[in-house]
Amino acid sequence: MKNESLKRDILNGLMIVVGTIIMGIGFNLFLTPNNISSGGFSGLAAVIAFFLNKIQININPSIIYLILNIGLYIFAYKLVGKKFAIFALIGIVSFSVSMEVTSLFNFYVKDDLLVCSLYGGTLFGLGSGIVLKNNGSTGGCDMLATIVRSITIKLKTGQIIFICDSIVLLLSVLAYGANSLLYSLITVCLASEITDLVIDGSRGIKAYYIITNKKEEVSNKIFETIKRGATEIKSTGMYTHQDKSMILCLINKYRAPMLKKLVLEIDPEAFVFSTNINEVLGNGFYVPQQKKNEKKKKLSKINSQNSNKPIELQNEKVEDNSIDDATKNVEIENVENDCKNNENANTNNNIVSTPEDNLNNNKTKKTQKNKPKDI
Repeated sequence: MKNESLKRDILNGLMIVVGTIIMGIGFNLFLTPNNISSGGFSGLAAVIAFFLNKIQININPSIIYLILNIGLYIFAYKLVGKKFAIFALIGIVSFSVSMEVTSLFNFYVKDDLLVCSLYGGTLFGLGSGIVLKNNGSTGGCDMLATIVRSITIKLKTGQIIFICDSIVLLLSVLAYGANSLLYSLITVCLASEITDLVIDGSRGIKAYYIITNKKEEVSNKIFETIKRGATEIKSTGMYTHQDKSMILCLINKYRAPMLKKLVLEIDPEAFVFSTNINEVLGNGFYVPQQKKNEKKKKLSKINSQNSNKPIELQNEKVEDNSIDDATKNVEIENVENDCKNNENANTNNNIVSTPEDNLNNNKTKKTQKNKPKDI
């Protein structure tokens, strides 16, 4: 188990580095050359470097980004777990290095600001999603939100990040002008959507609530057609005060039209509504498929073991079974003959013998025959 967790941690660390490299490419090849802000601490570092450059102080945004995050990291180290702190440090350092290395590239795209904001936002969101999916962090507003949340509970994490990004975008207007604000907003919004897509995946889950008087027919059809489970929830109509059954079913969003069609075919008067689900955990959704695969593996192992047995042993078992069947048939015939003889012999005494008694008599006779004779 320790080796597996260690391998998983090493893989997570490598994926965090890959994600920060992608973020660095989007930052230096598409965003910074066109004065488009990426939001967060990376955008703040670019704005600070822009103002320092005006007073003839040339500092790379990667160094400013590292300084800003190291200060936050010292405060947040005690608030986060040890493993997360290590992954966060890897993310901060690797993103700073990737910002420094990719700034040395001579290739960058200019002139078409819309294309640059789309490419930059896509790469930035893709890299950020990879980092977050592997339990990492690049510091910035996320770490700032952790510190603020430890001091006060009035502000939510999303609100803190929104305030931080808004301040950075306003500062970018002062640095780059009002024309860059629209493209910066496109970049930040697109990066956020791509990040969510990478973390949650493209398989959107929808929860369907079905109020119907034909619960058995609907649920059985769901089992057979969509291959999904369903849960019955007892409900009461507040207008009619009648007890009804509400079926809850979680399905992939691409199978939603199939579900609605089969429900309306069975019960045209059914009441159906749905909600979007961000996450599904635990038994009941993906686990049954895993159990099916485990059963298939067990059956394949059993079949392989049976196929590897020697043919001679299998033939011996068949012969033994045939011999046993033959002896059983002979014993049954003997018992039937004994029963007939006993019935004729015992009619005068009104004694009725059973097959069990005859079997016992045969056994006693055999034992008497096998006894040694007296000398």
